[in-house]
Amino acid sequence: MEPSGIIFTERREQPVKQWPFPDKKVGATTKAKRHPQTRRFMFMREDHDSRNLHDGPVNPDRLETKDWAGVTRTMKKVALDMGAEIVGVAPIDEFDYVRGTKPPEGHRVAISFAIHMDFEEMKRLGPLAQMEVHKVYYLLSDVSVRLAQYIRSYGYHAVGYPNEGDILFIPVAWKAGLGELGRHGSLITKKYGPSVRLGAVTTEMPLIPEAQPANYGFDDFCLRCNACTNLCPGDAIVPQKQDIFGILRWHVDTPQCRPFFEQYEGCKICLTVCPINAQTHVAPMYKNLMKGLMRRKIPIRQLIDEWRTEGFQEAEEFGEGWVPEFEDDGSDDGKE
Repeated sequence: MEPSGIIFTERREQPVKQWPFPDKKVGATTKAKRHPQTRRFMFMREDHDSRNLHDGPVNPDRLETKDWAGVTRTMKKVALDMGAEIVGVAPIDEFDYVRGTKPPEGHRVAISFAIHMDFEEMKRLGPLAQMEVHKVYYLLSDVSVRLAQYIRSYGYHAVGYPNEGDILFIPVAWKAGLGELGRHGSLITKKYGPSVRLGAVTTEMPLIPEAQPANYGFDDFCLRCNACTNLCPGDAIVPQKQDIFGILRWHVDTPQCRPFFEQYEGCKICLTVCPINAQTHVAPMYKNLMKGLMRRKIPIRQLIDEWRTEGFQEAEEFGEGWVPEFEDDGSDDGKE
């Protein structure tokens, strides 16, 4: 029987950073093939990076207070008001960063937050699903920019991390109470299941962390469930927990995953078939999807190829010439 939870050993060390596209030419080629609206979301997010908006000057007029619990509640509410959908605060140290990096000087806490992805789009697996992912990436960047700036206005340094950078988002989100690590290597939340993406803002502001990491029973469920392992087209989801950099936890074989991640524009099949979806608001869609999958009884790769073909057809209809549709307000458009 696999041990429950995440177990830290004496051999714990900082992990090595892994990129989805280690070859810049491969990354550029993949980007060029993406849906035009996806590239627009990428442009806006990259604009944040190019102008270094995730960091900035600190107000010299620093807030002094003894009610840091109240300030913590305020900052979490501000994050929600800015567009985050699940928010928590976690303590951080060098083990929450990739090897060779560490938190900014004096940063001991992080506000971790999540935004969910539309399951209706995610289950398509093609260009429109990837567009949904990058829309959420942009929203995470937008929240991280504004939240970090808001904290700096109180006189405390803060840095935003929009689902990329040197910080490890899942361990921080787990400590912040957002969810648990699933067998498929993604965070599982109580409200949205695994269909979320994560962002964070670290700060020197002495916010109060959550009392304990998340424990919703998802890890125990993953011990008994093999859905993502059985349906992964690349056989990349290891069925037993592994000792990774001194931490006993669920692990995804990245080299096995990468070819399908690239071929299927992010794939996401493991998130789509996760049974925890049946405990969320997308339960009807998830159940219909799985009933169809079980009824077809065809290899998962064939099913994915069918879904992707439909996705490409929909993308063609969306097209390069797509413009937002506005409701007719009844005004004269000048045509006879």
